[in-house]
Amino acid sequence: MTERRLTDDFAMRSPLAERQPHRVPLAEIVAEVTREVHRRREAYPIMVQRGSLDQTEARRHQAVLAAIQADLASSFDLSGTQPLASDDDPAPISWGAKVRELRRELAIRRAAYPKWVASATNPLTEADARIRLEAFDAAHYLYWHQLLGFGGPVKFADRIDAALAGDRTALARIHFLAERGADRARGPAWRDHGDEADGAVDPGAAWAAAAELAKGVAQGTHPLEVFAAAPLARIARTLRQQREGFLARNVPPLLAAQVEADSLLYDVECWLGLLAIRHGAITRDDFIGAPAPHWAVAA
Repeated sequence: MTERRLTDDFAMRSPLAERQPHRVPLAEIVAEVTREVHRRREAYPIMVQRGSLDQTEARRHQAVLAAIQADLASSFDLSGTQPLASDDDPAPISWGAKVRELRRELAIRRAAYPKWVASATNPLTEADARIRLEAFDAAHYLYWHQLLGFGGPVKFADRIDAALAGDRTALARIHFLAERGADRARGPAWRDHGDEADGAVDPGAAWAAAAELAKGVAQGTHPLEVFAAAPLARIARTLRQQREGFLARNVPPLLAAQVEADSLLYDVECWLGLLAIRHGAITRDDFIGAPAPHWAVAA
């Protein structure tokens, strides 16, 4: 059974949450994920015994969350934090499975916590509920918006070089980001930056084309067999115009987290632009008109 493709329709912040996800300290995120791993180790066997949770599902959910905890602890090298290794599922756990697990846990908490806080018999306070929700909001932000664990921590320039060289992991990342761009381009944030001045062309078309190109190249198809030189050049220019237009908008002010998420599309833009230059679709002067944004220099 094919899982539904992950999209941006999952709310970035929970009810009761006050802090934006990128404002939550990493130590708090790891502490709460670790607490939940311990809680599941105690609660899941009881739930399985009662028949309210399937044993295979319990093992899978526990293994995925333990992998997330290990990712966070190792990625940020937090002193005193020991990853909780899980022997429940030795199979590799994908980035998508981790995002889905975080969304599952958040959906459960978002539905239950407001009711528990309002209950006179439940000991969960609003302050505790807020902290716990904010920590999982932040964990989801790191995976979904910053792509923690998607092919490992690789510097921006190295990611682009790898994609140009045909590396499957790098191209999978480009494909994912381009699909995300296509989804976002159909929303209000992008609607004034379509392919044509009169808005006659779907503003998501160029990003969808970039996703198609990355998929084709990953399968071994030559770029000019997917798109001829002229449309390749047009797509490359359009992506730059759309992203620069979006980031230049003055109203309304964008949350820092959203700007960071959309800045990842620079990976797609650079890869496609350099690919177009390599195959003679455009010249470097046609495409390289501005210095790289400050976030493109970071990993």
